[in-house]
Amino acid sequence: MLQDPGCDLWFRKNLRCIQKSLIQLASYLFAIMPNNKYRLTKRTFQKEVAILLYFLGSCGGYRETASVFGVSKSWAITIVHLLSELWERIEKGFSRKQEISGIVGAVDRTIIQFCRPEEYEGFYNRNGDPSLNIQAVCDHHQRFYAVDVHPGSYSDRKIWKCSQFGQLISKLLPTGCYIIGDTGYTLLPWLITPYLYHEEKGSLNQCQKSFNFKHSSHVWLSNAHLGDSRSTFMNETSLKTTVNHVMTCFVLHNILIDYEDNLFSTPDSNRFRNTEVYGEDNIDNDTSKALRANAKEKETIIAFV
Repeated sequence: MLQDPGCDLWFRKNLRCIQKSLIQLASYLFAIMPNNKYRLTKRTFQKEVAILLYFLGSCGGYRETASVFGVSKSWAITIVHLLSELWERIEKGFSRKQEISGIVGAVDRTIIQFCRPEEYEGFYNRNGDPSLNIQAVCDHHQRFYAVDVHPGSYSDRKIWKCSQFGQLISKLLPTGCYIIGDTGYTLLPWLITPYLYHEEKGSLNQCQKSFNFKHSSHVWLSNAHLGDSRSTFMNETSLKTTVNHVMTCFVLHNILIDYEDNLFSTPDSNRFRNTEVYGEDNIDNDTSKALRANAKEKETIIAFV
């Protein structure tokens, strides 16, 4: 049934989403839960996510959920609890580092230069170099769990809007949780950026400065581990090959983290130095005033608690 395109009405009614969204959500969670003993295959995992969505969207409880999917009640309980605890584990991991609650991911981007492809329109960055702009999101263990590759002409805001992660994350996050990013991104209720001097009448109070410091300490998690790969792919002429090599780097990075490789625990002043300058942030005109006001209110609550 989960693979039957004719069941979309059932998905909307019982899982509160379309079939395509379930598949995307399952793929996303599948990638960030490598140690889940119930994570057998992608198709099996889709069923587990469907069980969670059905349980959360119905009033029938565990017994009805188990009956609908043909599993035991105890198995349904295990799956619901397992998937519900995922965000909580990530949030606690971030909170232990700088005592800011609610963070479940840090997003940043890096530029990868490569030889000009045949179809080069849109691949030139603002410095006039053919490149890729890569957005990546990492968790508290410095593992990347979402990566998007776009042409070099894309801004941070545009990548976020076009990315699968940016489109889905607001629907996935528990109440009170959010992603953090630098000033290249638009402030949203689910994407918290630093305070900007020009928005605060030219000065920040102590709480705002403290928040910015803690915020930047978390952002380096993503920034530092993206690394400086600007010259690595300069000899590549194939766009497909370059993208494959870039994605291989991210996969290998996560594997080394899982292997507890001590490279990332070794002090490195260059890798961990925060050189981010909080510059001008032209408000995204596509963001409604009400949404931005909601985001500012949430940012204030986080900073002053």
